[in-house]
Amino acid sequence: MAFDIYQKIVNEDGEPVEKKAGAYRQQLFELFMESPEGQALIDEGIQPGWADMMMDYGINYLGVTPPKMSSGNLSEILFDLFPSKVSADAGEAPEIIRELQAFWKFLQREFHLENAAGCLKLLDDKVARRLEKEMSNPANFGIAKSFVMMGKERGFDMAT
Repeated sequence: MAFDIYQKIVNEDGEPVEKKAGAYRQQLFELFMESPEGQALIDEGIQPGWADMMMDYGINYLGVTPPKMSSGNLSEILFDLFPSKVSADAGEAPEIIRELQAFWKFLQREFHLENAAGCLKLLDDKVARRLEKEMSNPANFGIAKSFVMMGKERGFDMAT
């Protein structure tokens, strides 16, 4: 059975159905990983996962799946949600952007999504520097990220 990228994953109130949304993300991410674009990331030594996180934030915070995601939605995920919630080193920004470029190229090639071109336009060479700046600015951190980042800064193992 072919993957339906346009499948409905929300209930009658427009809220994501956790099981459906999780299965959607997992299936689409697996297809990406099996694609030439996903395999190229692995060949480059990049361990993918950011595309799945982007889908998660899109679905659960903005109510959009990739076919409905605008470049504005993607910008909000990258510059508002990631800096606030993602407890990752800001130096990972180039890998994040590289993976998201590959993911949107995959979506454009495989599913012919009209919005992919706009999202790819956002993911230009300058965006990694901006993301790195936003992710390293403590003023952008949510409370949980602030806690984790302070612990890391003080030398604690915050992985557990």
